[in-house]
Amino acid sequence: MKCFYHNDKEAETYCSICGKPICNECKYNIDNTILCKSCSQKALRFLAFSKNEKIKSKGLVFLFSLMPGAGHMYIGMMNRGTQLMAAFFLVLALPDILANNFIFQALAIIIYVFNIFDAQNQVMLYNSGDGKDIGFVDKNFIVRNSLILGIVLIGIGLWGIFTQIFRFSFYVTLNKFLVPISFIALGIYLLKGVFSKKDLKNGV
Repeated sequence: MKCFYHNDKEAETYCSICGKPICNECKYNIDNTILCKSCSQKALRFLAFSKNEKIKSKGLVFLFSLMPGAGHMYIGMMNRGTQLMAAFFLVLALPDILANNFIFQALAIIIYVFNIFDAQNQVMLYNSGDGKDIGFVDKNFIVRNSLILGIVLIGIGLWGIFTQIFRFSFYVTLNKFLVPISFIALGIYLLKGVFSKKDLKNGV
C-alpha cells in the first residue's frame, strides 16, 4: 500500500486518528501516538492551546446556552453570541407587532435549538484550538444587501403600523409604534445610502 502523501513510497503504518497509510517520512510521534502530518498539526495546536487557555466545559456551555447566545459568549465568541441573542429576542418581539404568532414562534424555536447545538459545536472547536468568532451578519453583508434590507425593513414597519391601527389605544399603541417606525427609519437610511452611491457613480 502506498503512502497517502507520497505515491512513490510504501506505507509503513497508519495514522492513529484518521487511519491514513503513511510512510516513515510522514510519520509523526506525538505523545507516543503515531500521527500523519495533518493530524499531528492539529494535535500540536491543541497541546499549545491547552497550555495557554483554559478548556471550556461542555456542560457549562450547555447551561449558558439555555439563554440564546450566552453559551457562545462564555467561550469568548461575543460577536456570534450577541447576534444569536439579538435575533432570538427580536423574533419574540415581532409577533405582537405584526400580529402573526405562529411563524415567529416557530422561528424562535428554530433559533433556540440551533443556538444549543451550535454552542456545543463551537466549544469543541474552541477546545481544539480552532474556534473562531464568526458572526452570521457582518458590515459587508449589510452594505452589499442594503437595497433588499431597506425594502424589507420598511415593509415590516408598515405592516406593523397597519396591524396596530385596528386596535388603537393611545398609550399602548404609541409604545408599539416605536419599533415599526424604527424599522422604517432604518430601511430609509439604508436605501438612501444605496441611491447616494448610484448618484455618485452617475456623476450626479
